[in-house]
Amino acid sequence: MKKQLFTFLLALILLIIPLTSCSKNDPPEADTAPVETRPVDTGEYTNDRDDLPPDLNLDGQTFTIFSIAQWVAGGEFAVMEAEDVAEGSELEKAVFQRNTAVQDRLNCVIENVESLGDTNTDEMLTKVEQMNNSGSGEYQLLVTASYRMSTLAVRGLLTDLAALPSIDLGKDYYSQGYNEALSMGDAQYLLTGTFTMGYYRYLMANLFSKKLFNDNNIDFPYELVREGEWTFDKMYEITQELYRDLNGDSVEDKDDQYGYVIMTGYNSSFTDAFMSACDLHVLTKNEENYYEVNINAERYSDAMDKILELLMGEGTLSGDSLSANDVYAKFANNTAAMITTRLYGLEDAAVAEMGQTPGYGYGVVPVPKLDAAQQDYYSYVQDQCFTFGVSSWFTGDWLTEISQFLECFASESYRIIKPAFYEKALTLQYVSDPESVEMLDMIGSNVVVDPVNIYNDLPFNTTVFRGIYATGNNTVSSMLASQVTNGQLREAVDEINAAYQALVNRN
Repeated sequence: MKKQLFTFLLALILLIIPLTSCSKNDPPEADTAPVETRPVDTGEYTNDRDDLPPDLNLDGQTFTIFSIAQWVAGGEFAVMEAEDVAEGSELEKAVFQRNTAVQDRLNCVIENVESLGDTNTDEMLTKVEQMNNSGSGEYQLLVTASYRMSTLAVRGLLTDLAALPSIDLGKDYYSQGYNEALSMGDAQYLLTGTFTMGYYRYLMANLFSKKLFNDNNIDFPYELVREGEWTFDKMYEITQELYRDLNGDSVEDKDDQYGYVIMTGYNSSFTDAFMSACDLHVLTKNEENYYEVNINAERYSDAMDKILELLMGEGTLSGDSLSANDVYAKFANNTAAMITTRLYGLEDAAVAEMGQTPGYGYGVVPVPKLDAAQQDYYSYVQDQCFTFGVSSWFTGDWLTEISQFLECFASESYRIIKPAFYEKALTLQYVSDPESVEMLDMIGSNVVVDPVNIYNDLPFNTTVFRGIYATGNNTVSSMLASQVTNGQLREAVDEINAAYQALVNRN
């Protein structure tokens, strides 16, 4: 467990990662020998160092990372000078140390080009098309939200990372859940994992107020989790016990105390974790490692009944009139006993302060299971999670050097950044008990990725349920019938498979 936790929280710090830029004009034409690196999930975190030669020297080469990030995830690849770090935070110092380690090990330079704001644009696609057409090759690594990077992969704008000589996809710093979802046939054009801050900042979990649980003589749900009994039914049972009409007007409104508070509606991603938590699938893999539609409509309907009972039932405040700030504010002032959030919610100023206030504080548990019969707790990483790719314009020696840089960067991030964040930030500032650390380990170790949530152009993904969560009407059966079984999804999946098969055959 401790080894797994070490992997888990590594990423949560990469908020401020440094980097720098590179350019070679004409890519060499030398062939790159493919290496068999199909990912295998061993269940143990024992493979946490890269296997690069200790005397590897890249002769001062510069590597530029081009990233597009939401404001909340910005700065992960920021470059800092030594004099600026001297008075900086422990995290900034760790980031600087990581960058220095990579540059010293490889004799290279890191540069960063970052675009902050809305990731829901074609900016990455446009930039890469321009770069490939012009032959400028100015960006060696490409990074943005997974659902945007996948478009580049399908269009053949990225290289096969599984064939690069120094990338070992079986290493602990690469996510095996994402490897499973992103690999196609024998190829893989994108990767992510616990070496990147974005991976864990967009991981979903439940928080609970220790004060409200204590004040109402309700046991913390840790033991329920361990016993496999932390389900939507159990969460709803607790939720009902914790409602209080604080203003005495006999009307349930925002001023009251609730057992559970969640923002719902089209603009809310907080409900997106429910599909994975209930072990609901849309796409799986066939024997050739390509996508196929695989939906259990009855399980979907049963799960939606349980979820809506919680969202619409007594003791819950939900709706699209709430904002994320409303949710965090109610939780921080102890008028919401439980919330579901991306882990970057731990960085909200009010929530962080609450976590450090004596007698208050909060705990962390997984999003609940559908029922006790479900085998495990499954975690969801929102589609804003960073994924990494390399332009297909690069060939030969360039690809060899880029693969060496990426492997070293991932390995050193895993080694340096996580411990600093975990020891200096998360455990000391945000999480105040070993049980929550245990739960965080569990959450980070059980990430499952349905490929349907990676591809922006598919007509169906987890976001389509947001309307159901907002209205409270379980129309999932008719939704599946109209959007899935009529063939549109299957046709779109067939097109993605065909595109990847063409790329694999071309290479």
